[in-house]
Amino acid sequence: MTGVRSTDPVGLLCELVLQGDQRIAALNNVDGDASPVATLVRAGLLVPDGVVETTICDACGEPHVVNVEFDPDRQTHGWRCPDAGFVAASEESVAALAFSVGRVVESLSEAFSDAFGRRPPTARLLEGTTAWLVGMWTIGGSATRIVLACGFDDVRAARRTREMLLALSPLEAGLVLSVDADVEFEPVREFAAVAFDEVVSIDGQDRVSLNAGLLQFAVAAFAAQRHAVHVGRPSVGPAIHAVLDQLAARGEIERGSEGIFRLAKQEWLRLHPTAPLPKDSTIRKHVRIWRRTGF
Repeated sequence: MTGVRSTDPVGLLCELVLQGDQRIAALNNVDGDASPVATLVRAGLLVPDGVVETTICDACGEPHVVNVEFDPDRQTHGWRCPDAGFVAASEESVAALAFSVGRVVESLSEAFSDAFGRRPPTARLLEGTTAWLVGMWTIGGSATRIVLACGFDDVRAARRTREMLLALSPLEAGLVLSVDADVEFEPVREFAAVAFDEVVSIDGQDRVSLNAGLLQFAVAAFAAQRHAVHVGRPSVGPAIHAVLDQLAARGEIERGSEGIFRLAKQEWLRLHPTAPLPKDSTIRKHVRIWRRTGF
């Protein structure tokens, strides 16, 4: 059972996907209806799953790890403490939530169908990898296979993922949704890539939704150029860096990330009037990367 740290729903979702199928303690992670965990529960990505196996005893003066058990006589869950005896616990205090990557893939498949038309479900785990084939949709006029992938910091896993991507052989285009976009990965030539958190969000109805415009932009650019795109540098990343480079060349860069962020948005709209504007979080991320690499 793993604790979570992310402060936004999509960031938490990325964190959980990287960690894999697991259970988390509900009480320690849900802090009001606006918390990331609560959002993922409403979205159906975290589901109730009985009670936790262990917890921390707070009934005595020395906090310690205890096993949670069900007492049939008292008809309640709790734990046994050497000092306090049996400590009854409310169901909420020991409730567990389950997470599975397969459930995320199902939600992604629904989101792609909502955005690009219904397709028969074809989602499956790619053998020998942590990558999933989500399905195939027509995006930007190209039949595009969508793959959810992570774990590229493991050399063997990255090599196996690359082999499976080759085996998929998309007729027109392929797109990797990379969960750990900060890890450099060379996808095979038939696939472009974007960072998961740049195109996926949880909407106001607590459903997984997509930035369809940005996906179309990425696929169209890839289909036109047919060259490999690094997962660590998603297709929109180099464009943002180019915007920043132009601002710097003209001496218009301000001190401080927020000032650069505002200028980058304005310059993007000027240079790419027909292209979708990347999310604010995406622009801010690439401003930070750009500043670290030279400014």
